[in-house]
Amino acid sequence: MSTMPERVIWHDVECGGYDADMALWLSLCAGIRTPVLELGAGTGRVALRLGRNGHHVVAVERDPQLAEVLHTRAGDLPVDVMCADVTTMRLSATYELVIAPMQLVQVLEGQRGRERMFETAAAVLRQRGRFAVAFAENVRAMTFGPGNAPEADVVVRNGLTYMSVPVAVTCGGKRIEVVRQRQVLQAAGVVRQALHRDQLYAVTREALAHEARSAGLTVAETRAVTSGGVEYVALVFRRSRRS
Repeated sequence: MSTMPERVIWHDVECGGYDADMALWLSLCAGIRTPVLELGAGTGRVALRLGRNGHHVVAVERDPQLAEVLHTRAGDLPVDVMCADVTTMRLSATYELVIAPMQLVQVLEGQRGRERMFETAAAVLRQRGRFAVAFAENVRAMTFGPGNAPEADVVVRNGLTYMSVPVAVTCGGKRIEVVRQRQVLQAAGVVRQALHRDQLYAVTREALAHEARSAGLTVAETRAVTSGGVEYVALVFRRSRRS
């Protein structure tokens, strides 16, 4: 791509720099000599790191633009990219490890979307395999200002500087809304700016365990990652004994 689409750029800005969970994914991959299946790979934040560490990754991303960029960035790394929806795709291969980083479960279409994702993972999981799902837990409403504003996420693309700063988090019912101030700048100053809102579903470890049970999966382990005051949890599922 000669000029990167802004959808891809903002994904890089707001997701690409996060690495607090990377030690978790690397530890789960330790000792695995077969391909790892990543669901919701985006532009390759996790897949490329695992590939650089010698792991063969099959990276699934439903957005064609993000998948195309990931394919280009992978180059000669052992990363295969598949453009597909994790709730409907059907795979013939089976995997020892399947991972779903970066709150994928919170951007799917509610409970039914999550149940379909669990069904997809269960269908390709080897008998003693693991499926690790990450999500933000105990999210609280907050407003950011001069005294508590997180550091801006910044990247330079297409000769412009793209900057994103969280403004607020609101919680209502089953939804979480993250509001960010996005700015595009050049040397002369701000080119344009706007508020951007991301919608997430609130989930709990109990609800996910219940939804996974119908797909024949049970929680075998819980891992925790704390970053910027936000609690991230990874539930590691295995096949239940009766499945």
